[in-house]
Amino acid sequence: MRTRKAPEERKAQIITAAASLINQHGYKKVAMIDVANAIGVSKAALYVYFPTKDALFEAVVFQSLEAPLAAIKSASKTQVDTTAKLTSMLVESFSLALYKPKPMIELINSSRGYAQNILKDHTQQSLELYTSVLNSAQQQGEITLPSQHLNTEDAAKLILSSAHGAALGTNIGSPILPQKQMQTRITALVHSLIKGWS
Repeated sequence: MRTRKAPEERKAQIITAAASLINQHGYKKVAMIDVANAIGVSKAALYVYFPTKDALFEAVVFQSLEAPLAAIKSASKTQVDTTAKLTSMLVESFSLALYKPKPMIELINSSRGYAQNILKDHTQQSLELYTSVLNSAQQQGEITLPSQHLNTEDAAKLILSSAHGAALGTNIGSPILPQKQMQTRITALVHSLIKGWS
């Protein structure tokens, strides 16, 4: 007997199944019927939640881009020490943002207009989270920024842009660094910055 799922649960199941199929076969080869078959529902049932294949794929892109932001939020609450907090926030978000399967990257790139809007919004939310962590650290006397040159938002931008460079490597056009190397470089970067501001 088939169990009836709550609408949000069914929607999440559909998105997860679609993402899994895209990662296996590439988004061009995945049809709505493939997603329906993967979760054991009719194709018509999918259209209740997603009226078109594009709508479903947009939801997959959105979820894929949401994950790094969710990781940043979680890391900002779980660590106590500012250095550990910032390191965890950066490593978690870059791990989810940079090391996606190739078919998912292709899907995101094909949805550039839509994805760019999400990325812009997520970048702003991320910046606010990093700024908040630095504000808190400054208020608690953990760091002292040279206020005439650098406020907490500028410091957050500096950390993000530096970490992005550390994650991607120093050579233009070089491939993304192995994940372990990215973690090591970001850890060293954050320790150096926070030490300089202590």
